[in-house]
Amino acid sequence: MDTERLPMMPIRDVVIFPHMMTPFVVGRKSSVRALEESMASDQRILLATQRDASIDDPKPDDIYGVGTVVHIVQSLPLPNGHRKVLVEGRQRAHVVSVADEEGFFRATVRTSSFKIEAGPQLEALVSRVTSLVERYARPGQNPNYATGIRAIPVDEPDKLADTVAANLRLTVEEKQELLEVFDPIERLTRIAGILETEAKKRPGTALHQEIDFPAAPSRIYEILLDARQFTAFTHHPAEIQPRPGEAFRLFGGLIEGLNVELAPDSRIVQAWRLASWPAGVYSIVRMELLARGSGTRLVLDHTGFAEDQWEHLSGSWQTNYWEPLRQYLSQ
Repeated sequence: MDTERLPMMPIRDVVIFPHMMTPFVVGRKSSVRALEESMASDQRILLATQRDASIDDPKPDDIYGVGTVVHIVQSLPLPNGHRKVLVEGRQRAHVVSVADEEGFFRATVRTSSFKIEAGPQLEALVSRVTSLVERYARPGQNPNYATGIRAIPVDEPDKLADTVAANLRLTVEEKQELLEVFDPIERLTRIAGILETEAKKRPGTALHQEIDFPAAPSRIYEILLDARQFTAFTHHPAEIQPRPGEAFRLFGGLIEGLNVELAPDSRIVQAWRLASWPAGVYSIVRMELLARGSGTRLVLDHTGFAEDQWEHLSGSWQTNYWEPLRQYLSQ
């Protein structure tokens, strides 16, 4: 962890994330003074959001304790004495203490970095988020948003998480909660959950099914993740590695994907795609296995596919998965 002292500017009604390029107008005298102090040194300043935007003269307790260190790209004077600035977010920071110095705030901040280990599990999480963004994020008027998201390298989950978070339609409080998550993997996982929740609100782009089977959850879990048994009940070749981050190929390669999360005997989450879909496009399949007496209720939520796929996928789950599995269990 690193500690340093920087000029600090409270901001209203917006949360600035690292990797964002943001223009805004600075009007308060104290903020202009902090800006001038920053411009006279290394052009770095801490931006932290006010808890209550209506307060004109905020005190340190009125400001959130996590903000973003930014670089001032441009600062232009306006005729009314205000300044128009363009800033680039660099890194999130904890506010350790705040002092009032010559009419502006100076904060002692603590920053930290996380070492990210690349691997199949990270790749699956990144694929999960980028696919959901392409289907469900609403980035305003920016037509290149989804393309830009997919261009972010898999080994930069922090940049991916912050870029998506900045464009989500959330309240200031909800965005602040994401800003305060320093671990990029945890932040990306939360964002995936937000996008999946959004997907379920849109008719025709999410599939929900509940199916009862006469076998315990442990048995259903075993069959779905064992290549030999999967082949036995579908009568099609399957390649499955039952570990998070590992790939699978089903029905002779017609379906493929990655295991995102595996909770033994209770949950299977997969980045799932038809091989005929464009390269790199995945949907998300979540199967919850709930004990019902001596049997199991399997709750399927399938999200992240194009609207014109709904009818086909709905019937395919029944025909290719559930009916053959029920017959297999009755033998």
